[in-house]
Amino acid sequence: MIDAAPDQYAVETGKRSGTLVGKADWTAYLKKGTRLYATGEGVLGNEFGPQTVDEVPMVPYDTYIELGDVVDHEFWDPFDL
Repeated sequence: MIDAAPDQYAVETGKRSGTLVGKADWTAYLKKGTRLYATGEGVLGNEFGPQTVDEVPMVPYDTYIELGDVVDHEFWDPFDL
């Protein structure tokens, strides 16, 4: 969902690849009533913050640390940290 939201924002507002999209702008493209829509936070309560058009979503560093005991390093390879 986070991957598609900044891209949809860019399509509808004429932004280019590489544009930084603020949290309020990309969360507007999520399902209303969800925690992610309302706060921009994941299930662990860490904020995703701004995202970049046409780039893999940036995972909150605190989420990476909190999941360190249960997720191996290779899991994180596709994501920006």
